[in-house]
Amino acid sequence: IECDASIMDGKSLSFGAVGALSGIKNPVLAASKLLCEGQKGKLSAGRIPPCFLVGDGAFKWAVDHGIPTCPQAIMATKLSLAAFKR
Repeated sequence: IECDASIMDGKSLSFGAVGALSGIKNPVLAASKLLCEGQKGKLSAGRIPPCFLVGDGAFKWAVDHGIPTCPQAIMATKLSLAAFKR
């Protein structure tokens, strides 16, 4: 199961987004943390912080920044599994 999430600050127009993210219970927490980290300014050597991460890189970043993980099995409901099997 993969999820996407994004969040935007209306005042600064900064945003954070994650895509194709597996194993994270609330992907919007990762997007929010990405937004907050990005608003802190440039990284070492003048690098610009990421605002959009996907896949395994998004998962690793989320875990490294304290976002709670969850087993994939609890992400699927009986209804969603039935719809998938059709």
